Amino acid sequence: MASVEERLSDIEQRQRYILVGLILDFLNREEVRATYGAVGEIIGKIPQNVHKWLPPRSPRASWVVNKDTKLPTTYAEEQLHPKLRRTPDIIEEGKELRERLGWQEEHNELPGFWNPDPRE
Repeated sequence: MASVEERLSDIEQRQRYILVGLILDFLNREEVRATYGAVGEIIGKIPQNVHKWLPPRSPRASWVVNKDTKLPTTYAEEQLHPKLRRTPDIIEEGKELRERLGWQEEHNELPGFWNPDPRE
C-alpha cells in the first residue's frame, strides 16, 4: 500500500501534467510561443526541467521554446508547428502566461492545485 507521501506526490505529478496540457491547449489555440521559463514558473519547475513534463517532440509541444533561440530545443523541422514562426510574440514570464490564461495570481496558487515551488 502506498504511503500518504507517495499518494500526494502522485497527485502533484498528475496536476502538473494537467497544467501542462492546459498550457499547451492555450498556446496552440492562440498560436503563441511561451518560454520554458514561463511554463516552469507555472508548473513549479526550473526551465531546464520543463521538457520532462512535455509530451514527446511534436507540433503541439513546439510552442514551448528557448528564450534565446525562440525555438524548442532539439526539435527537427518536421516536429515544429507549421505556424510557429508566424509571429514574433513570445510569452517570457510566468506572470504574463498566467494572465493570458485568465488564471488568478493571488497567493501564487491556481484553484484546486498545489502551490508550486519553482526551486525544484
